[in-house]
Order: sequence, then structure tokens, then C-alpha cells
Amino acid sequence: MPWDGVPDEVPDVPEPGAAAAAEQVDAGGRIGRLCSRLVGGVHPPDIWEDRPGLAKLAAYARHGVGAPEKGPLRTGQLWWFRLVCLPITAWAYWKAWALERPLRGAPFLIVQVWWWLLNIAVFFHLL
Repeated sequence: MPWDGVPDEVPDVPEPGAAAAAEQVDAGGRIGRLCSRLVGGVHPPDIWEDRPGLAKLAAYARHGVGAPEKGPLRTGQLWWFRLVCLPITAWAYWKAWALERPLRGAPFLIVQVWWWLLNIAVFFHLL
């Protein structure tokens, strides 16, 4: 059988610094748990099949793993959902719905371009 560059048996040899890394994870404590929680949640949703609905986002704000169950981080997460996530997501989903079909999308794009041109005209008028 030709050699493909991968040995049949890999000896069980620890990587250099693996023990130090394990000690560092244990020593992380509260900050380490917070960092792992933040890094664990950094993956975008599958936009091809499952757009997260507003109910799903609200449930995450109330009960998700992004913050402890009680305290200022959870309160901040709830207010972030209410003031930032909900309005922007609702607006983006409305725009996505409008642009899904050409008969809805064409008038939407005409109004959007008109709005941009109006804003540019006002901007240059104020200069």
C-alpha cells in the first residue's frame, strides 16, 4: 500500500506545553468561564435554512448562556435585545421579506434609492 503521509499508529505523546495549558484553564476561574462563554457563542446562524425568529432571540435574551441567570450582565443582555437587537432585526427581516420577490423588491428599491438621494441632497444643501 502506498504511503499517504499519515502513519498507521500515532503514539500517545502529549504536546509540549499541554500541562501548562491545562493548569491555565483551571486557573482561569471566573474570567476564564466568561471568555469561554463569549467565544463559545461566536458562530453565525445558518441563514440558508434557519433564520432565528424574534421569539428565539427574545428567549435567548431571557434564558441564553450569554450571561448568568441573574445580575447586571443578564439585565444588560435583556436591554440590548430590547433597544438594539429587536429593532434592527425586525427592520432587516422586513427588508429581506420585501426583497424576496421582484414585484415587492422593485418598488422597495425605488423608494430606497429615492430616500438615499434625498438624504444626499439635504447633506450637500447643509454644507
